[in-house]
Amino acid sequence: MPNKELFSYDSKKKYLYAALQVYKTEPPNSAKRLFIDRLTAASRSLAENSKNYKQFHNLIVLRYIAEPPPSKDEICEALSINPYKYNAASERAINKLMVLAYGVDGIKFSESNIGEVQTMPPEFINLIIQEAVKQGPETVIKNISAEIINAESERYNQCLQNTQLLLKNYRYFLRNTQTADFYKYENPKEKAMLDNNLFVESIKQSQQRTAFVLKHIDEMLKYYSLCCNNSEKEDEKRKYRILTAAYIDEPKRSIEEIIESEHIERRTYYRNLAAATEEFAALLFGIDGTQTK
Repeated sequence: MPNKELFSYDSKKKYLYAALQVYKTEPPNSAKRLFIDRLTAASRSLAENSKNYKQFHNLIVLRYIAEPPPSKDEICEALSINPYKYNAASERAINKLMVLAYGVDGIKFSESNIGEVQTMPPEFINLIIQEAVKQGPETVIKNISAEIINAESERYNQCLQNTQLLLKNYRYFLRNTQTADFYKYENPKEKAMLDNNLFVESIKQSQQRTAFVLKHIDEMLKYYSLCCNNSEKEDEKRKYRILTAAYIDEPKRSIEEIIESEHIERRTYYRNLAAATEEFAALLFGIDGTQTK
């Protein structure tokens, strides 16, 4: 039976970092090299739709894969990175690769257990929608938030922090489940090698967990959409549009593009996004939070 430590966040990150470090000296068909090749292929497709993703992708390629290897100064100049922030930028890029490779298991969440997120019962959701039509979505969802706050303020903060992490990495989760199929092999030699790799097994498990969490997020987005779009207040409808534009929609748009399309000021954008994230956290973790009372 595999050692559970091999499936921990820290072990996964050590494996990814080691694979990057030895990439150039590994045989072409080694497990670590195949892992990085498939990971950067997924990263490349994301980079096509975002300037930030593109910088993360190019930094990994230039620092660990490119031959001949460019110097630190050459990389910083090419990617407009402050040399003093080179290592920090590299760490952020590796963190993004972690999410691409391992989905929800590629993030170090707060103490609350993401794996225990449960879909709300349909009767509870229907009640939320009915009450949202009567009272407005903000009132109803804030009541759920209040239940969590009353139950345990620390728990509420963890739920909110984890919701932000889930939303910010949504596009990476989606790519993880759709295209980051690292454990599939193309020939018998790869099959023999990958079948005996415990980290390949951890990727399989992570993809299953990520698919479950994505399904839950998507279901809650549908309900949040109903709550907001049933409101007569334009501000409520805009909160849903801003939340999905910031974290969900493809291709990803910049903050400036979202502000321009909504005809609002930057401070209104941030206020609406913060309110929407808080309300969405209540939907994602509401049942779990209220059960701690």
